[in-house]
Amino acid sequence: MARRDPATALTRLIPFSPRSVLSGAVDLALRDRDLVRILAVSEVSDLIVGAETATRADDPARAAAADPRPEPPAPVDRATPSAGPGGGPGEPIDRRTLAALAAAQAATLVGAVLRPGRYPLARAEPLAAVLTAAGGASRRADRGRVAILRGRPGGPFDGRERIDLDRPRDRPILVRPGDTVQVHARPDRLQPGLVTVVGEVMSPGRFALRRGETLFSVLARAGGLTTSAFPEGAVLSRARARRREAALFRDTARALERALATELLRGGEADAERLRAARALIAELDHVEPVGRVVVEADPARLFADRSRDLLLEADDWLVIPKRPSTVAVIGEVQAPVELPYRPGRTAADYLAEAGGPTRRADDRRMYVVLPDGRAREVGRSFWTGDNPTAIPLGATIVVPRDPKPFDLLEVTESVSTILSRLAITAASFAVLGLP
Repeated sequence: MARRDPATALTRLIPFSPRSVLSGAVDLALRDRDLVRILAVSEVSDLIVGAETATRADDPARAAAADPRPEPPAPVDRATPSAGPGGGPGEPIDRRTLAALAAAQAATLVGAVLRPGRYPLARAEPLAAVLTAAGGASRRADRGRVAILRGRPGGPFDGRERIDLDRPRDRPILVRPGDTVQVHARPDRLQPGLVTVVGEVMSPGRFALRRGETLFSVLARAGGLTTSAFPEGAVLSRARARRREAALFRDTARALERALATELLRGGEADAERLRAARALIAELDHVEPVGRVVVEADPARLFADRSRDLLLEADDWLVIPKRPSTVAVIGEVQAPVELPYRPGRTAADYLAEAGGPTRRADDRRMYVVLPDGRAREVGRSFWTGDNPTAIPLGATIVVPRDPKPFDLLEVTESVSTILSRLAITAASFAVLGLP
């Protein structure tokens, strides 16, 4: 409403809320020659945008925005409706002055609301009404995490009030001109990336990774295990571990190449067989596919009973639940790599004998039993001769690695021994997956 003081000829702008007037909450006594202007919602938005643009351009309206009752209006906007036949304040309301008033009286809504922005208030209004004007809180809103930054038009914030929208209150929470209402969003449930679950689950597939996703939760999303599942042999392949394993293979291959070149340059004693062995190993390291296996517990009942064993998942994890086996595998440097029927109480020596025993290239000082969950146990020769009659569990893989003796003349013998063992264990993981 524009009201002119006859004594000074100055026009005062008086903001009011039509909603409050119509509800009977407030009323204003009219005087002769008052001009009442009812603004459309779209017009209010245009005024706010215009005021902000003028302020950024260092327009003189910046000074007017600090005072909701400006000095005499700037040049007349002839597009603004003038007073009716009964007479008005003498001239229409200037649009630029109106924009400055709207900006000065505005409260700001940000965050998870349907229409964030600045909303002019004639006076303090209930928070519920202000949120309604902004379309209400969005579906992503955390209704328990709303804050009002208390301020004054054109001034700094001088307080913060935290609000739970669902908490009953005796009095309405008021929002005043200059306040900023922040409606926080719930943290995203999804993280970038996928987790793949295949094998003996009811609904195998790729699942969007949720925050805090664990083995237990993703197995539940996959519908649980089938009746033929063998969770003790689950393979979790992790991208980070695959990259680390690939780097180890690659670095060892390059070290072997350098050692081989050095040996040839110095005219060493490396014979043709040793050279062929070194080159074959380099080629294998360049082409081997890393598994990146992480030892896990994948039995949902055990995970439920002991949540400390419930591993957090990462993007690009692959979880394979194999079918319950009926065999024990013997692989590596044996006469006949084979899968043999599991018999309770049988030892490694028993299975090794059925595989024909180790070849002449076997390293019988470093032999392994890879348990179904991926853990590898190194055992000595006594294990194979029967002096250590430990029973082999169902689904285990007996691994006989190659002898590193062909590489004795190269200055990488220790790393070659490690890498040969790692290759044998990698082969055991592929055997669990049913891959060559």
